[in-house]
Amino acid sequence: MAEIKRLTAPSILLVEDNPLHVRLVTSMLSEVWPGFEDLYQARRLDRALEHLRDDKPDCVLLDLVLPDADGLEAVNVLLAANPEVPIVVLSSHDDQEMALRAVSEGAQDYLVKGSVDAWELARAIKFAIYRHKSRIDGGSGDVVAFPTARVTAQSVAPTAGLTPAGQAIVDVGGVLRHGTAEIASLFGRPLYELIGAAVEDLVDPDDIGGWRIAMSGCRQEPARIHTVDLRLHNGNGAEVPTSVTLRAMCGADGEVDAVLLACYLVSEGVAEVPGGYIAMSDWNG
Repeated sequence: MAEIKRLTAPSILLVEDNPLHVRLVTSMLSEVWPGFEDLYQARRLDRALEHLRDDKPDCVLLDLVLPDADGLEAVNVLLAANPEVPIVVLSSHDDQEMALRAVSEGAQDYLVKGSVDAWELARAIKFAIYRHKSRIDGGSGDVVAFPTARVTAQSVAPTAGLTPAGQAIVDVGGVLRHGTAEIASLFGRPLYELIGAAVEDLVDPDDIGGWRIAMSGCRQEPARIHTVDLRLHNGNGAEVPTSVTLRAMCGADGEVDAVLLACYLVSEGVAEVPGGYIAMSDWNG
């Protein structure tokens, strides 16, 4: 079972040369984590590299236009300097092609300045830390959690004691927002093709009703772990029978704003692969 590592708030390296944007980000982080102070600002890429050599922040917030770097060069340089630190791009341009390229180069997310509020920024940071940690540790390492947030599900899932074949996060509308590399393998498609897709479009049509019931149950009873059997549509045309658990992810206001999915391969009605189950707590929307 993974250990849950609790932090008071993440440490952030903000690589940004615009003072107005620095003040905006600082204000947003302080709104989510009152008294937030663990932020280091680097106005240039070379200063960011110096900081990464001396320290290991939990996350890097990166502007792509810097005095000594322009575009995705900064992503590649920072990842080469310290591949263990996740990067979230903060850009002034709503450019989907650039966003896809940034993620394909190794960034965990691409946000447009002025288009996200404080809680959306905090959510992106925590998703990035969790996904990057899972990728580095092969899904079996510590799960970073922050006390301003929580996952409310406490019931024992039918699949407890088994290792999920893949994990993903969907929003309340059932759209896949983040997933592990194993999720991509289950679907037989690149992860970037899955992100932004509705789960209903990725499963057998006959299973959509059960999926909707499970999602509705998550919203109505967030303290429970909900389970549904789904046949995933693999990229090669095959169906992959899975048992999926759904855990509600609630914000500080107690409202469900995302759902953590764990997929277990099924053979003749029995979930396969013994091992440890990754649990999460203390999440914030």
